[in-house]
Amino acid sequence: MSADSQVMRGPRAASTTPALPVHVAEPVVRALSADVEPARMSDWMDILQMVARFFPHADELELRYHLCNQSACFHAARVGGTLAGFMHIEPKPENHLMWLNMIAVDEPFRRHGIGQKFMLLAEQLAREASLPRIGLRVLAENHQAIELYRKQGYARVKETREGPAGLAYLVMEKQLVAGQPDRSASGAESMDPGWRRWINRLYYLVSIGSRSPLRGRRTS
Repeated sequence: MSADSQVMRGPRAASTTPALPVHVAEPVVRALSADVEPARMSDWMDILQMVARFFPHADELELRYHLCNQSACFHAARVGGTLAGFMHIEPKPENHLMWLNMIAVDEPFRRHGIGQKFMLLAEQLAREASLPRIGLRVLAENHQAIELYRKQGYARVKETREGPAGLAYLVMEKQLVAGQPDRSASGAESMDPGWRRWINRLYYLVSIGSRSPLRGRRTS
């Protein structure tokens, strides 16, 4: 079965821990006016290109799944109309957790606080969803990023090894709110409604398709 037909036939089981980028978020040196808002379909190619550059172990079908079924979970940062970075988060109420799947800022826009804006937005969305924790995964050898997350209140939970190469990652979490999480919530809240998913899939196949920079990349 081709990748295109697999996307069209329905949701694919998504990985719970896709990789964070290998680059390190650098200290802020000066403010830069960046608007952070829900990503648009017209951002998808730029997002895929960024993933291709900064997430060497990202899986093509996994990204297609997220874009086509969880488009509302993507947020974009714009500077003067240019996509400067993106974030993908995924509510996991069954685990009382907001999972930060991906966050990346393009090179010309780093060291301006955009990454910090994404992190703060993720925490805000977690609180709004009554999720008491936020989690992420980072390469174990990325010591500078790990230290940055620690300074922002994240603590190591466990170490895992992923992919054919058995790369070591740290899972880190931050406690956000006290009290009981909303047990009435379900994982379905992170999914787009059915009509939106079909529109997303059609747009992906027609407008991106074979032009995807992740075309043919499989890591599992």
